[in-house]
Amino acid sequence: MKSIVHCVAALLLAQQAFLTATAATTAPQWQEVELTFNATRDTANPSIDTEAWADFTHDDGTKLRRPMFWDGDRTFRVRFASTKSSGVWRWQSVSADQDPGLHGRTGELNSSPGRSGAEATLFERHGLPR
Repeated sequence: MKSIVHCVAALLLAQQAFLTATAATTAPQWQEVELTFNATRDTANPSIDTEAWADFTHDDGTKLRRPMFWDGDRTFRVRFASTKSSGVWRWQSVSADQDPGLHGRTGELNSSPGRSGAEATLFERHGLPR
């Protein structure tokens, strides 16, 4: 019985990890995607002492930089909204002190059309202010 409980728990954790990874591989236009990073070192004041960001590069050459923000303990996050409705964004994280949990991580986000019509917010219908 104990081994069955362990197997079920392992399957649930694997499913959660798969769902999290899957959710972070698409970036609908103008909708927020959040990436999570875990620092390997403690600092006295993480919100001030840690300088980190993610650089995003689209297939068409467009580049965007988004800052990481501290979210408690050793957790940092980046929020990104694609300005494109198609193509691939490649990202790389950078940390000024080269913390291995924050620096040099890479990934891809596939752009897709965002919500439209009545379910779209004003921002999603019009994009960034010009």
